[in-house]
Amino acid sequence: MWVGASQLMDREPRMFDNILAFAERHGITPYESGVRQPEDLTRFLKLCKKHGIEQTWIEIGPREQNTGDATAEEFVKHPDRREPTLERFRKLARAYKAVYPDFARITIFDEAPLGAFARTDGGYLSDFQDFKRYGPRAFAYMYKAFKSVMPQAEIGIFMHHPHNASPSTAGDYSYIGEFMQSCDSLNAVPDFIFSDVYRGYFNRGYGVEATNDYIRDVVDYTGKVADQHGVNHYQLGQVHTIKLGYTPSRRQIDTNIDAMLDGKPDGIGWYWPNYASTNYKKSGSDRTPRDEGYDVSFDPFVPNAWGRIGPAGSLYGTSRDRFTYSYLSILESVGMLHPAEKFDLYLYGHDFDHTEHGLYLKSKTDDQWEFIGYFNPQQDRDAYLESARSKYIYSYNDKWHALVFHGLDRKRFIDTVDNEVRLTFKITTPEGSDTSRITGVYAMPYRKTRHYKTEGEITRLIESHPRWMEINSIATHVRPKAAELKDGRVFTGSATSGSGAN
Repeated sequence: MWVGASQLMDREPRMFDNILAFAERHGITPYESGVRQPEDLTRFLKLCKKHGIEQTWIEIGPREQNTGDATAEEFVKHPDRREPTLERFRKLARAYKAVYPDFARITIFDEAPLGAFARTDGGYLSDFQDFKRYGPRAFAYMYKAFKSVMPQAEIGIFMHHPHNASPSTAGDYSYIGEFMQSCDSLNAVPDFIFSDVYRGYFNRGYGVEATNDYIRDVVDYTGKVADQHGVNHYQLGQVHTIKLGYTPSRRQIDTNIDAMLDGKPDGIGWYWPNYASTNYKKSGSDRTPRDEGYDVSFDPFVPNAWGRIGPAGSLYGTSRDRFTYSYLSILESVGMLHPAEKFDLYLYGHDFDHTEHGLYLKSKTDDQWEFIGYFNPQQDRDAYLESARSKYIYSYNDKWHALVFHGLDRKRFIDTVDNEVRLTFKITTPEGSDTSRITGVYAMPYRKTRHYKTEGEITRLIESHPRWMEINSIATHVRPKAAELKDGRVFTGSATSGSGAN
């Protein structure tokens, strides 16, 4: 899971806690590309450790803020141009080892040759040739610098397609096989191959099936190359909105997973920020919105408005239904999520603002409160408008709405006492809250992604079919009069089988 820590740790720490808690619950490895300095890495790793995450993954590269970027040739030929990077890598290795002494996974480069070294004057083809000539030796320098401090670290290569595609597909642009062989001759063969394909750049021109075929080709070919060297291969897919304003549909998310899995990768995941707003005008540097109602994406769940985090906002913040659906769909597809062992928790109330309240469930195994997440409303339509107050940009402000936490563990949280099913919850509210109200907490059977309902749909279900909710729930806490979630207070309660409020 690409998490965007460099943006979220400072600007949205509670939302970042939510993302890490989701990752820990589902056995997902957080991946961070923006950590350059040891102190930032230490902070990221300690936050992961705090949430009980066992494995972490970072991406680093040779670009230096103080000395300026070097070309691949300069990096290889001039020790003074590479030594600042190598020393930074050694410092990062010491920081990593101090927090996670037994495991580290490191990606070098970001879509090489694009995200590797300073660009040459000859355009992309010149950059590619420069990387072919000097890239393997440059990689070897960085690989050995990190491993000199932490030899147990897994260090891999992130090369951009079409350089990871097969020769039959990419012709002379296919390069990952040659790169791995060159690194092997330098005693620095990457421990894994990392690839990405964002289908939105192909889907419109070539269609769904041809795009899926291309994804299969990349994953399959990198797998064959990885097997030759006895290493793993991982694939990153697109669920975010790319710069063209393209958002994958639900079907395209599903077929993207199928196409990636057809290549038998050792792991798959998604990128983290939306890069454009759904209501986006491509021409014009000011990114002014189109006429009301214009939608340039297929928008499977919630449109993307220009948010506070990243170019158009964290996927978790702006389009959480899409975020949740895409990861749950992967987990179901690879057998890491068993519906009979999980449940979904619906909370229904009034005026839930951005990360305003924290939810905890009592674990029946150790009788301790376990953090589940902060209330994290997605953007509603009113927040798309340019005049919307920034504090409501991720808010269900002044309206009745449902929030959902998906895929929680039944054995851990749902107890049976004297033939009564019970789920004990706690909701915290920080100082400065403008007070929310809550009338319903519903523990519901886990709903498979093929039956996935958005928070808007669940809101209408609760409001229109209360009897259905009661009959089909595992446990409920329904109040005839709303309880107030007040400034600085803690609200506790229990959802039970068929008992209503208690």
